[in-house]
Amino acid sequence: MAPHDDDSAVQDTPKTTRVTKRLAASKAKAALHKAAQVNLKTAVLTPPDSPDKLSATPKPRKRASPKAKRDASPKLDAGDPPTKERKKPGRKPRAKTETASKRGGVKPARSAILRKTGSGAALKKKVAFSEAEDVSIEIEHSPSGSRSFCSIIIMHGGRKLHILVVSLFLATVVGGLIAIKIGNEQKTAKRKSKAFSSVTDTASLKPFSGRNPDSCDGIPFSIVSVFVEIYGVDFQNSLLKLSNTFLPCGTFISDFDSMDSFLSQNISFSVDAQTITFPAGQIMTSKLNSVYLNGDVNNYPLDQFDAVFNIRGRFGPANSDLPIQVVVYGAPLGYSLAVVATANTQNTAVSVSITLRRTAPILGFAFIIMGLMWVMSLLAVAVAYFTWFIKKDRRSELPYIIFSVTLLFAMPTIRNAMPNAPPIGVLADQMVTGWAMLLLSLSVISHFVNVLYHTYSDWLKAVAAAE
Repeated sequence: MAPHDDDSAVQDTPKTTRVTKRLAASKAKAALHKAAQVNLKTAVLTPPDSPDKLSATPKPRKRASPKAKRDASPKLDAGDPPTKERKKPGRKPRAKTETASKRGGVKPARSAILRKTGSGAALKKKVAFSEAEDVSIEIEHSPSGSRSFCSIIIMHGGRKLHILVVSLFLATVVGGLIAIKIGNEQKTAKRKSKAFSSVTDTASLKPFSGRNPDSCDGIPFSIVSVFVEIYGVDFQNSLLKLSNTFLPCGTFISDFDSMDSFLSQNISFSVDAQTITFPAGQIMTSKLNSVYLNGDVNNYPLDQFDAVFNIRGRFGPANSDLPIQVVVYGAPLGYSLAVVATANTQNTAVSVSITLRRTAPILGFAFIIMGLMWVMSLLAVAVAYFTWFIKKDRRSELPYIIFSVTLLFAMPTIRNAMPNAPPIGVLADQMVTGWAMLLLSLSVISHFVNVLYHTYSDWLKAVAAAE
């Protein structure tokens, strides 16, 4: 019999018919098994001039029932010899796929088609089995059949980019904190070293050319220097805190050593309304005192304070006027100083005028907190508005209520976080805290009214349904 392509040519004897049926059944079983698991790696590209294949849709997968499988499998007699697949002349044997060879030598489908999608971005493999049943599978993959080299580079490059961005962010934060610390230290040292002296005319001072301690080097006069440091501001009690250090030079020293100088006569000072006295033969130690601070703390954080006080000295049994030099300096926390020290013509009395204002970092921090309080209050109002007018058919949810109640009770604590904040009632409270508390209270009330309203509505609906 002449061989040709149709399967109908292999129907000479009943034995051949049984072999053909058995082959068809085994191929159908292999196709059903491979439809969900086989990942074909060999395919034939579809010619570009076949639009019917480009637009063809895959056939749905058919599942054979167990009964159909049993009926399709041919029964062989005990004496029948084992059969082999009949090779048709003129055709080359198809190579087994990698997956199929691993699964026990199952042969691939008769036709494999690799077709493009409409966008041309992805390719699909369609395997059509034309034996007893037509089964098709589609596998999405890249144009090269696997993950491209560019996508791998992008993936690894993106990961490295993320690490680089996080590292730069952390380095920026740490560097910024270190820069703030160093800048603050330098600024404080500069403010402390900025001194304001009262002596402008030395014609009235008595020269001295004798032996002086090292601390009096550069002061060739008989004079007592008073170093006034401003170290604190008590705006609640309207007091400016001062630390006074005294340095006698010239004839006012009877003896000295490497550490201290001893007075040759009695010396007394009056700082505003307070009197400081040092007896002869004693050491002039540092003294603390306070002066009246004039200002209105109700304008916080835009408040400003002023202090004016006089310093006068006397010495000897006759309480003669003492020539003095007053040097004012200091860096109280959160304040900047403007000092004017004016002495009389004999340099025996000095008037000191001090103006204090909040520093720029304090003002910035206070305004940021005030802005955050406004933002949080308005967000609570927006949530309440959303529950009433946007989600009309739903009651206020528990997270919304917790959000508003938490902000209501946390707002005073947030307000007290402002630096050097006075008690409640100042300008900042009138501009922010009062309004924030009012808006948050209304939001909380709104949520509870919403819950009561929907609860009552549900009860009315339940009563109407029951009737």
